[in-house]
Amino acid sequence: MNHETFDLLRSAYINKSDSKLVVQTQVLSLYFYRFCLYYNGECIVNEPFSRVPTCRFDLKGVDGDYVIEFIYKDQDRIEYSYELSLTIIKGKILQENRVEIIKTVSIDPKLLSVSSSSYEDYPGRSIIIDSFELNSFGINDFKKYIYIAFDDFSKEIFYLCSDYKNYNCVIMMLKEICKLTSYKVAQIVFDDSYSTKGFSKLVKYCKNNEIGISVEKVKENVSYDKAYQYIVDLLEEYLNSYIIVGCNYDKVLVGFVNKYNVIDKNKLIHHETPHTRISSFFNVN
Repeated sequence: MNHETFDLLRSAYINKSDSKLVVQTQVLSLYFYRFCLYYNGECIVNEPFSRVPTCRFDLKGVDGDYVIEFIYKDQDRIEYSYELSLTIIKGKILQENRVEIIKTVSIDPKLLSVSSSSYEDYPGRSIIIDSFELNSFGINDFKKYIYIAFDDFSKEIFYLCSDYKNYNCVIMMLKEICKLTSYKVAQIVFDDSYSTKGFSKLVKYCKNNEIGISVEKVKENVSYDKAYQYIVDLLEEYLNSYIIVGCNYDKVLVGFVNKYNVIDKNKLIHHETPHTRISSFFNVN
């Protein structure tokens, strides 16, 4: 199994000696792991959380469609899960299909609402959104733009690919961020380089959700520009390593985001990961 298929999964294979399905993930220190196995939609294995990032499932020679749910979390605060669908016939994996990352939140909602009043800087204080042409990364596709957003506090990033460069895409991006984040978005920052389509809808959405709007030249803000340059340089290096002709670049981008947010130490935030920085903040509360 390659990087494009499943970023945190090192291998999934049938052990010939005992016919067990072995699932191995990358070891993330200080994390708790849990594996669930579904057969034809029914959960047949539900492992408790442990420190062991490897699981062996006893399939008992039964062919069919399986789904592995891999969950990991840090100190009961933020929880991530992946699903990997497998078709197994005669002890062989014939087909694999990865479902994108799902993040659920176990942080007390009260902490989300009080974070802004308790600290000068906090997760969600400013979400910066900017767009880039995909062909600038060597990707020729009908989706011409990649929107990259980051949380100014944690440097956690998000992305969206689209044919268009307008405020409707900014709304889509913002809705996805609000769904995924473990913190309340207080303000979004973007520039005025988009076509005006969707701007009134964006203003209405932000007003209804108590999100502030700041329109400014993102690239002229030294702090924002430094962060973007760092992110874009990493993304370009990553794409050069993993983009090949005919591959699903969207899955590769998911892999980059997961790796950046969860695994790699970030020099912009004292060599923490964005995930660790967010967790540490709420642990202080």
